[in-house]
Amino acid sequence: MRRITITRVNPKTGRTEVPHLYRDGFYRVGDPANGSDRHKKQNEVRVRTLEEVLDHLLRGGLVRMSAGPGTGGPSQICRASLEVRVDGVQV
Repeated sequence: MRRITITRVNPKTGRTEVPHLYRDGFYRVGDPANGSDRHKKQNEVRVRTLEEVLDHLLRGGLVRMSAGPGTGGPSQICRASLEVRVDGVQV
């Protein structure tokens, strides 16, 4: 199994953010199949693993990221703003 880390430093707060894991145990991604509407909430897809998150990001999707509880709602972020590592190697 590959070790995947997806992070970003929020440019406004300086906090490190990670994919937001919702209470139902799923991450939320903007599906690239929806083109320019991939960011809309009704077009989000629930995925269970970081492998699935990575797959959506590599195809042009978005992922909801947050710095944890009490830090504001999660924001959809594109691949270009993220640091993605697979088994320690930047992707």
